Amino acid sequence: GINAEYGGEDLANVNYDDYAASSREDVNISRASLVTVHTRVISTHTNMHRCQVIWDRTVSEGLTLEDWVNVRHKEYRPESAMGTVGYFLGIHILPHALRVVALIFALISLVVVWSEMVFSVKKPTLSLCALVVSAVGSPAIVVVVCVCFISYMCLCAYYTIFKLRVFNYYYMAPAQQTDDYSLLFSATVLSRLTTPLSLNFLSVVHLDPRFNSDILTAFTRIMGSFEVIPFIAQGFNVYYPILIALIGLATLFKLGTRCLSFLGFETFLSDDEITMDFVDEGKQLLLRERRARQ
Repeated sequence: GINAEYGGEDLANVNYDDYAASSREDVNISRASLVTVHTRVISTHTNMHRCQVIWDRTVSEGLTLEDWVNVRHKEYRPESAMGTVGYFLGIHILPHALRVVALIFALISLVVVWSEMVFSVKKPTLSLCALVVSAVGSPAIVVVVCVCFISYMCLCAYYTIFKLRVFNYYYMAPAQQTDDYSLLFSATVLSRLTTPLSLNFLSVVHLDPRFNSDILTAFTRIMGSFEVIPFIAQGFNVYYPILIALIGLATLFKLGTRCLSFLGFETFLSDDEITMDFVDEGKQLLLRERRARQ
């Protein structure tokens, strides 16, 4: 981060004797230069503090996971009863709970992806989301089902936004270390995504006027429908959602990561030799931090 702030210059190779040998007449001190130095110092200090907090958090998580592995292989014994309970939950309960949650999310993902691909077909109704909503008779249950579907769609869409990173300028850092510019950037993207996501959900569950003219929601009463744009309603809106299946398959088989690795970018692949070197280096770093904390 510091090297990037100073134009990529390697600070370790800077000859500081040249600065000490220079006379005061050669130094051009002005208000603009002081403002520039002050801005760089603030930015560098912020980056240093962020990296230190993220490093401490990552090391703590790594040591905890390593302890779980040692306890599972009976190489480490907890010292207290609370520690025993925590390790029992983390080793025996948490993995099974995560598998159940993953299975539920996988089923919902299949339902949503299929519904996105075929929601433009009016008769017969092929969208599973629309079939579930139409099969529910009680309005209260309809609201609950709709909230569940749209909450999952928002979770998937917003999780991608939170993981979005534009070099080292805009990204969401953990442990409340995100700068104000990145927060504003993420808030802007989220606000722009809310309206099309809501309109897409209404189309998936066939609550849009072009699927059922007898239903007019408050959203479509204000924002309108896709029918006003023939190109989107008849062409783009029919074929573009099919790409969701292709993107899902590419993500499942890590095609993007493999392409970046082929082009020379550092990526994490379990079957890559460079990745195994990173894993070995991480083990050594954790061993050093464990010794330093003891």
